Amino acid sequence: MKELFKILHRSELDGAEKYGSCASCGKERDVYKIEFTSDNTDSTSISLCEDCLYAFGNEVYEMYMAEIIDH
Repeated sequence: MKELFKILHRSELDGAEKYGSCASCGKERDVYKIEFTSDNTDSTSISLCEDCLYAFGNEVYEMYMAEIIDH
């Protein structure tokens, strides 16, 4: 199965991809690139700092738990 998304710290990337700021708060340190890839190899990405990434993860988890409880 093809990987649908990957999360990489910007320091692990090369060239201009190493640089970017958080799409949520604008922070420029400890930023992660989250890349989503479809089956036909089209991709899109977003950058989130560590704090915003954890907040996003918590939100996803809460949505998941709400779905489990509702069903």
